[in-house]
Amino acid sequence: NGVMTLSESGTYKISVIMTAEIQTYGNRIVAGSYISFNNNDNFRSQNAGLWGMVYVRDDNFGVGNTCSYNTVAELTSGDTVSIRTRIGKASSNRNYNSTATTSEMHMWCQVEIEQLTTNSVIDAI
Repeated sequence: NGVMTLSESGTYKISVIMTAEIQTYGNRIVAGSYISFNNNDNFRSQNAGLWGMVYVRDDNFGVGNTCSYNTVAELTSGDTVSIRTRIGKASSNRNYNSTATTSEMHMWCQVEIEQLTTNSVIDAI
């Protein structure tokens, strides 16, 4: 289901690479993804390391785009991590509440979760 549950508390680095590709939708799309901790909505939060977005022109010119982002977070055993997506189409692309079928576009995400330490290091900085 795309939800990863941590089995150990600690400080983690979470890195995401997202690629969006238009298949048949013949107009502009803004595609975004974000890291969700315990089902929180972090899209367009003040921490730019939690989300990313790409602009894709149409299915003839600029058919795909890729972005990457990462963050460091202190998480507890049992916390969940998932990658969620948002799409904005055409003139309403800034609302990010559109949907697209798999025949219109594809999105891929690569996620890497690395435990840096079992200690609390963010508060110490």
